[in-house]
Amino acid sequence: MSERIREIKERFAFNLKLAESTGGATGAEYKDIPYLLDLVDSLQQQVKELQEGNRTAVESREIAVRKARETCITSNQHYAKVVELVDQLAERDRKIAWLTNELGE
Repeated sequence: MSERIREIKERFAFNLKLAESTGGATGAEYKDIPYLLDLVDSLQQQVKELQEGNRTAVESREIAVRKARETCITSNQHYAKVVELVDQLAERDRKIAWLTNELGE
């Protein structure tokens, strides 16, 4: 229970006892107030839990995005290496063809 709700309930109970002792209030007209305060507290706790859940989801999403970026960078590096190796193979094949041609003449 939040501190604020607890304080309100304590003040309400104190004021109700004071009013009953002076003959002002019977308490029947105020019977729903503690229930409503408990409901407000429950709703506040649910909101807090949802916020914490959202925070966790956002953190998980950020981790996933970071890993996806790292994977893309690694993939791009591998692709660049493959292109470099293909170019080297093409150059090697041209050199072999040239040498074959030179030796054949």
